[in-house]
Amino acid sequence: MDSGSLLFAIGSGEETALVNTDQGQEEKRIEDLGLKQDRLAEFYNGKFGRYEDERVYYVIRRYGDLLLGVGQTEKGLYAAAVSQTMLTAIFLLLTCLIVIWVLNRLLKRQIVDGIHTISDKLSEITEGNLNTVVQVESNPEFKQLSLGINKMVQGILDATVRVSEVIDMVDMPIGVFEIGKESRQVMATDRLRTVLGWTEEEALQYTADRELFWEKAAADHGQPHGGGERYLLYTRNT
Repeated sequence: MDSGSLLFAIGSGEETALVNTDQGQEEKRIEDLGLKQDRLAEFYNGKFGRYEDERVYYVIRRYGDLLLGVGQTEKGLYAAAVSQTMLTAIFLLLTCLIVIWVLNRLLKRQIVDGIHTISDKLSEITEGNLNTVVQVESNPEFKQLSLGINKMVQGILDATVRVSEVIDMVDMPIGVFEIGKESRQVMATDRLRTVLGWTEEEALQYTADRELFWEKAAADHGQPHGGGERYLLYTRNT
């Protein structure tokens, strides 16, 4: 038995009750429990009484000719209520923390990681790597943004190809290239490789590194090639 709790049994019409407490079992008069024989029915739905100068909450049930009851002191009753309230509060707090953690993970995966990925891809594009493809599909907005960026980059590449085709139509050994301030790669037309006498593999290697490109271009600048003389005109954008 918990401290402050008691169980008792009263025979029909009897003035005594068999009481079981945390201190043991004994027989007591029902008046000592703060009860009256003719008013026991009032405690069927629960009611406060007095036992040993303490308020006790009693609940009594009838089973045939026997009345069984349970009592809990007011102090113990409220202590149990406070304990249950604390447990409920702790449970709700843990539930909220778990929900916040889950939402944070979802937010990070759906939004933050997507933003970082797009930002990294844009950095690669601004450095001149126009072969970069942005593909973030964590939500519809990022998917549409990725498609827009890819379309823009493809437009730049298409424009470069058209310029190259126009220059190739001119019967002059002209090669065109471009290097951005923040770019490591070199944008060049196909004719430039022919003008400088580079193989396709060399052109791919040199245009991937601006410093190597300048070194090789300077080494080949103005040297005769194919029975003619070659001139490389450029402005280095640093």
